[in-house]
Amino acid sequence: LMGVTAREAHKAGGEVYGVGLKDYEPEIYEWFSNWEGFSSYDYRIKRLTDLADIFVAMAGGLGTIHEILDVHINQFLGKEKRPMIIVSPMNEIYKQICENVKKEGLYWDKLPEHIYYVKDGREALEVIDKITNEYDKSGYINKNYYPVLTSEQIYQNIKQYDEKYNVLYAGLELVIHPDVYPPNRFRSSIS
Repeated sequence: LMGVTAREAHKAGGEVYGVGLKDYEPEIYEWFSNWEGFSSYDYRIKRLTDLADIFVAMAGGLGTIHEILDVHINQFLGKEKRPMIIVSPMNEIYKQICENVKKEGLYWDKLPEHIYYVKDGREALEVIDKITNEYDKSGYINKNYYPVLTSEQIYQNIKQYDEKYNVLYAGLELVIHPDVYPPNRFRSSIS
């Protein structure tokens, strides 16, 4: 499903940013405008979270459930305010998980949720439009968007990764070592 979505976005002229597990799925598809490949699942999740303005979960397996839980728990901890949209059939699966946890008395009573449960892609797009309109009105900018960060904030962001990872840059796959500025994150490098 991710591949179909990415290919269709590419065909429509959109940018497609892939974030994958280098050892699990090493291929860099031709529809990627940008790509980063990690050996660590934790770093992949961290990078996915850094990039997102809105989280959308569609049909998937355990990895998708883990990604939803990661965002949901960070919402509870007050570290994440960006909304999540969960599309059917995943929304029924996730609601059931939460209901089972509630039945056991283990669900947080005052959990701040920024979750939309939707039945299909059309409804997801309506919610995305609503959220992006709110973003436009408020002047929202992703807190990890390098052009708005100070040099110290960029350095701290880069320091989060203590193992090498791969990026797609100018059509080449490059290995980025710890403490090295990744060229794919700077518009001046890409231009």
